[in-house]
Amino acid sequence: MFWRKKKKFTDQAIAYIKASNPEGGGRVIELPPEATPVVRRYSDDLCICYTVDCDKHYEYVQECHLPLDGIDRDELHSLCETIFQKTRTATLYVVRSRR
Repeated sequence: MFWRKKKKFTDQAIAYIKASNPEGGGRVIELPPEATPVVRRYSDDLCICYTVDCDKHYEYVQECHLPLDGIDRDELHSLCETIFQKTRTATLYVVRSRR
C-alpha cells in the first residue's frame, strides 16, 4: 500500500513584502497570539508576510499553523525561499494597494 505524505498548510506558503506601518495611523485589531499572522521584519519600512493560495482567496500563515505543521519561523522562511527559487519567473508584478 502506498502512503501519501500528509500535506501541511505551510507547504504551499509564499512570502510577500509589504510596507510596515511603524508609526501606526491605521486601524488596530487585537488578536490572540495564536491568530496573529507570521511577520518578519525586512527593513525599517518593509516586512515579510506569508500567505497560502487557497484557490479563491489567500490566507495568512498564522502563528497557530507553525506548531501544527512542526516548523518554526526560520523554517517557514527557508521553505518560502525554496518555493520562490522553484517557481520564479522573469516577470515581477507590483501591486499597489488602494487607499
